[in-house]
Amino acid sequence: LLDDLGRRCSEQADIAGLQPLIGQRPVRDLLAGIFGASPYLASLIERSPASLLAALVTPPEARFAALVHDVAAALERAASAADAMRDLRLFKNEVALLTALADLAGVWPVMTVTRCLSEAADAAVAGAVRFLFRQARQRGEWLADEPAGYIVLAMGKYGAFELNYSSDIDLIVFYDASRVHLRPGLEMQPFFVRLTRDLVRLLQERTEHGYVFRTDLRLRPDPGSTPLAISTDAAFNYYENVGQNWERAALIKARAIAGDIPGGESFLAELAPFIWRK
Repeated sequence: LLDDLGRRCSEQADIAGLQPLIGQRPVRDLLAGIFGASPYLASLIERSPASLLAALVTPPEARFAALVHDVAAALERAASAADAMRDLRLFKNEVALLTALADLAGVWPVMTVTRCLSEAADAAVAGAVRFLFRQARQRGEWLADEPAGYIVLAMGKYGAFELNYSSDIDLIVFYDASRVHLRPGLEMQPFFVRLTRDLVRLLQERTEHGYVFRTDLRLRPDPGSTPLAISTDAAFNYYENVGQNWERAALIKARAIAGDIPGGESFLAELAPFIWRK
């Protein structure tokens, strides 16, 4: 595979700069280990050697910041769900390769790796939410520029910036009826449930480019009998009356990551007496 990559470098002008790098012993040893032990990373390199070149010639922090900026811009331009899904998956592939290279080469310690993966999930979820609300605005269903009242919380390892390479992301979605800007006559719960279902599809449905993150919504209150998106009033009532100790523990790591982030932070502040019992 290394020899094949070298031949491609000599044939393709856009990755010609990769050839002298492959000739360096540290890079060659790193790539030999990847090609010999990680079919997933090897497939990412074969699919896009330009991504490998960019990761090798740019400081990883700067490269990651550029990827986050670019996916946000791409999602603003996306005209359809298919476009958004492609942009999100290509972003995840770039981040996975960059993070693995920095990890395997000893450039980043483990906590930087998990932080990067978690911040990549933040960018993906937040960008997907903005895309869905932009579509709802174009359909005349949503009457504001911002997703006010729609709260997405990261839970567990994700909330604590501790995602690893194979982690699911645990989310809970709420909506604050006092802050939303729906078209008059449109029912809140069906709208937010449909939007949340579309969010999960954008993130976890497999396409030719893979998937972004497997998404788990089962940490929400009473998941067997509640909808995917729950009103904050219903959530407060649940936690105050029948909330369990494990839910208090889970909420310690909760973090507002997408949609109405100030609203999410206010919601968590109001939940503090439940989380931190006397």
